[in-house]
Amino acid sequence: MEVKGSMIKQLNDLIKTKYKSIYHQWLESIPGESKSIFSNVILATNWYDIKYSLYEPTIKAAELLQIDPKDFFWETGDYAAENGLKGIYKIFIRVATPHFLLDRSRNIVVTFYKNTAVDVTKAEKNEGELKYSGFPPEYELLMYRIAGWINSSMRFTKTTNVVTKLENIDLTENSSFSVNIKWD
Repeated sequence: MEVKGSMIKQLNDLIKTKYKSIYHQWLESIPGESKSIFSNVILATNWYDIKYSLYEPTIKAAELLQIDPKDFFWETGDYAAENGLKGIYKIFIRVATPHFLLDRSRNIVVTFYKNTAVDVTKAEKNEGELKYSGFPPEYELLMYRIAGWINSSMRFTKTTNVVTKLENIDLTENSSFSVNIKWD
């Protein structure tokens, strides 16, 4: 599985800015394949192997920070939304409806994660649900990054009391999971 370089840059930036006390230790402790990625210029539009560019480095950072990996993956998604949806995008999302954002997030995820799919499975007045597939089960923690991104993105819309939950988690060969979002 591959991921766009912009996501790798966001992970690097999060650790470098918010957790700068462990940054160098983190760089030294990640696998050699990961060091090769992070020691070179990361091109935002290039595809990178997810294991060494995003998954294992995120787990290593959580370990060094003594944070539950699920919580840290969620935080990386939150950070990605906060920093990726800047300027005109943030203004656009503020005037968008939650349903519009959920519908568009189908396109956003497949832009950053190669060979994945997203379907809107629920679109009610104050609730939506997205079903994700194509994520290998060995990368199950990625669902927390995605849920964190959605949760943070929804806060930019004119909604309050956003509650985001992972549901229907299937970690078999054809793995899938759903992100359920409720709001006022």
